[in-house]
Formats: sequence, C-alpha cells, structure tokens
Amino acid sequence: FANMVSCCASGQELCGTLWGGRVQWVPYVDPGFVLAQAVNGSLAGASAGEPVALLLQNHGLFVAAQTEAEIDGLTQW
Repeated sequence: FANMVSCCASGQELCGTLWGGRVQWVPYVDPGFVLAQAVNGSLAGASAGEPVALLLQNHGLFVAAQTEAEIDGLTQW
C-alpha cells in the first residue's frame, strides 16, 4: 500500500492525510548520493532512538528504529 502511495500523482497529499506527521514525505530525487542526502535531511529533525518512517516518492517506504522488532512493527503499520 505504501508503495502505491509513493508512486501516486497525489502521493504527498495522501501521505499527509493517511499518516499525518508520523510518516515524512521525501520528494523524488535520483538514486545514489543525492537520495542519501535527501534522506539524511529528512532524518535530521528526528530525536535519537525515535522510530522514523519515510515515504520516498517513487521509491517506497523506509523505516528506522532501534530494534528489528520495531522495524517490523513500523513496516506492518
């Protein structure tokens, strides 16, 4: 489902509507170093240890957390 939203023309609006501020939208950039910089910039505001979910336009869902169980939980959510 998240992948459909990330590839949808109105994906950014849907992301906000569906998940509010719990999932951060990252606009499309080409894969590689530029994408890594965009992800890093989105994560810059997160507190240490805080689970984070990013929805990358045309790329899909990225999650980060302290444990594998938290990552699985975020992915399932």
